[in-house]
Amino acid sequence: MRHFALACPALLVTLGLTVFACAEMLGAHPLTMGPPRSVPEAIAMRDEAGAARLIEEGADVRAIGLVRPGILTDQPLLVTPLEAAVLVDATAMLDFLVARGADVPNELACLAADAGARSARARLGERTCRSGDALARAAAIAANNESGSNGLQKKAKAPSAATLPRSAVESIPLATIAGM
Repeated sequence: MRHFALACPALLVTLGLTVFACAEMLGAHPLTMGPPRSVPEAIAMRDEAGAARLIEEGADVRAIGLVRPGILTDQPLLVTPLEAAVLVDATAMLDFLVARGADVPNELACLAADAGARSARARLGERTCRSGDALARAAAIAANNESGSNGLQKKAKAPSAATLPRSAVESIPLATIAGM
């Protein structure tokens, strides 16, 4: 009985790992977010090959897609693939999307400035816009499309420095991120 008591913790850990391994092999992802569900989400996860595969399979490069909470921010975002590429400062993906027919709006440079995407900002050029507006607008679109349990619209709020990609936090002041 004493030997069983010593072996019990190791057996429980082994059994738990076996359950998680089997779940992964069967397609469930208990410890991860799982595969990207849209082109913008694949870009936000920095899965350029997955994004390219989705586009080659017929996904629209101009379509707005959901980026689930926990990937870029603590709230869901509705963004285009170009906006997702700017948020993670992926210039190679930006070029790929433009080559596939994505339109580059003027506000994209403002988003690059708000998110602190240095490479994308250099590629898109300088624009004059109010600091924080483009980032707050991206957060507001998702918040306005998400309804609470009572059916009322939730109020949008700008992402904080803790919820942005590391490149954004390193390159711009916190007051700029919050739109102050």
